[in-house]
Amino acid sequence: MSVEIRQPVVGFQHNRTVDKATRDALAEFVRTKWPIGAAKCAAREWDLSLDEAKGVLAGRTSIATLDRIWKHKNGGWSVLLPVMGAVIGETADQFIEKQRDRHAELAERHRTMGRNLRANLASIGHLDL
Repeated sequence: MSVEIRQPVVGFQHNRTVDKATRDALAEFVRTKWPIGAAKCAAREWDLSLDEAKGVLAGRTSIATLDRIWKHKNGGWSVLLPVMGAVIGETADQFIEKQRDRHAELAERHRTMGRNLRANLASIGHLDL
């Protein structure tokens, strides 16, 4: 069962669903982190019941359990980033690097536009350089 929350926004419809890939990525994260006794370790780490932890390992995580893991003091970004990176197919580091490169390109484009504008204004006598 998948829960879907739709928020009406003009021109954009955001669906908040727990995709099977998210559940699978979390299960793989847990199995990698704790190869032995994963359910018990996950239950202890995030204050889950043993049944909830087994559900995580089986890929049957509910939104409520996901939210508890994301918000737990031992969860948060240290769990969310690698799990969502696996879902998206890109790590947070890769995303940040791409954004940095994109911003550097935009900054260079703006510098070039500024130089061109100053040159054009100077050529028509509207700017003293």
